[in-house]
Amino acid sequence: MAEGSRAAARAEVAHWYREFFGRAMPMRRRVPTSFRPFNPFNATSMNTSNFTITLLLVVPLVSGCPGDKGNSPRAPEHASEGVVPGSYEDWCGEHEVPESKCTRCDSSLVAAFKATNDWCGEHGLPESQCLQCNPSLVITRPPKPGGK
Repeated sequence: MAEGSRAAARAEVAHWYREFFGRAMPMRRRVPTSFRPFNPFNATSMNTSNFTITLLLVVPLVSGCPGDKGNSPRAPEHASEGVVPGSYEDWCGEHEVPESKCTRCDSSLVAAFKATNDWCGEHGLPESQCLQCNPSLVITRPPKPGGK
């Protein structure tokens, strides 16, 4: 549409508005860009900082952030059969406690902990392993044989 025909159309609408409402048509005021919300689909509002923020938010979601899954060799989650209790190999990697004392992997151990009054009924763990009741508690894995 040519600029001249736009002006003519605007004048015709203004004339119709004045006849119908008995007053002049209100002027359309443009909202300053600082007050307009960001619209990612409007190419004119996409400046460098908005584009950067959008990329920083969208790229991690799209990529899935696999982390190091499958990239590095991992220690086995559970100890193998026949390990010496209290040794380096006697470790539950899933729950970070000795495998011979892991009640979450072997529920038959619960009765023994309850019999010795070492049971946290609130969290369902031995009191000697309950980090929620004892935040200063540190459970460390024994060192490897040979110091490696």
